[in-house]
Amino acid sequence: ITDSQYGVAIEHGQNNEIRSNLFENDTIETRFELQPRFFENWQTLIGAQLKYREFSAIGDEALVPETHETNTGLFFLMDRSIEQWDVNFGARYDFQRTKADDFIITKDCEFRLDTSTSLQGLSGVLGLTYHLTDSYQVSLLLNHSERMPAIEELYSCGEHLATNSFDRGNTDLSPETARALDLSFKKTLGLVTGNINLFYYDFDDYIYADFIDVKMDEELNQLQTVQEDATLWGGEFSMNFPIMRQSWGQLRGNVIADYVRGKTDTDNLPRISPWRFGASIDYNYKNWGADIGLTYVDQQDRTARIETSTDSYTLLQAGLNYRGKLGSTQYDVFLRGKNLLDEEVREHTSFIKDRAPQPGRSVEVGFRVTF
Repeated sequence: ITDSQYGVAIEHGQNNEIRSNLFENDTIETRFELQPRFFENWQTLIGAQLKYREFSAIGDEALVPETHETNTGLFFLMDRSIEQWDVNFGARYDFQRTKADDFIITKDCEFRLDTSTSLQGLSGVLGLTYHLTDSYQVSLLLNHSERMPAIEELYSCGEHLATNSFDRGNTDLSPETARALDLSFKKTLGLVTGNINLFYYDFDDYIYADFIDVKMDEELNQLQTVQEDATLWGGEFSMNFPIMRQSWGQLRGNVIADYVRGKTDTDNLPRISPWRFGASIDYNYKNWGADIGLTYVDQQDRTARIETSTDSYTLLQAGLNYRGKLGSTQYDVFLRGKNLLDEEVREHTSFIKDRAPQPGRSVEVGFRVTF
């Protein structure tokens, strides 16, 4: 059971007008699980998940009406090991009903007069892992999933100052269907460890917030929740390796890289991160630790309509840490420098990148206690 309530106050506009909001989110969720022995050598899990959520927003930014959501899920999972193979598969059925109370339809948003939505979806997954040795493994994951739209995607209508946007929901949304293929190669033991992962997602009725060309307020982006067939593909790489080990400490290196590409049938998907490459070195000696890392993020000019591009940037970060103990209490004293090259950083995934870049050069000094 979750019962949360929080308020937000934001300065807005040239006159620094204060706008306040109160959000309430009450959730009751329960889950039942059984582990029967239907088949020898197979581990089986069957269960049900029930969830009720009541959400409301009061104030200047009450862009979602009071809404009630019920979700019922039924699922099963099975897995076993067969010599060098690990096999697992499962399925899940979901039924979701969402109802908005006292919804006022304005000229800014178009909704069905019936503000209740009932949707259902069926998902399934098959995973195969082959252990080449104790250290090396290859995995293949095939997945079919159907995602229900969220309350905000259905019923939003109003200013959302945290993202500097005027948001419009869509009560005609259907479940988002994805077919995914994920292939990975991992080394998990030894001095050198790492992972290579390739993925491909094919979506029917992909749900996302799209920029629209409506001039209501020049200070706010205009966003409309839409559905369109889309594809996402890309890859990730990471490696951790030793550089030196002496009596006065050890050095280890890390390398990471990732790339993702997203398109609909007619355009690029908005807010897709550009490719990234980074390397770092970690030093450890007794209670002392230090690190320095450099990350290059490329420009992103494969943009959706109306969306702006972002330039490339290079992030240099460094840190120093001391860990000690006072009795049974552990503490850390740390010094960390961020964006030491003082680059202008505009993250392409951010809704407010054109108005608010990330912080410039900064230094943090901290003390952390763990009880």
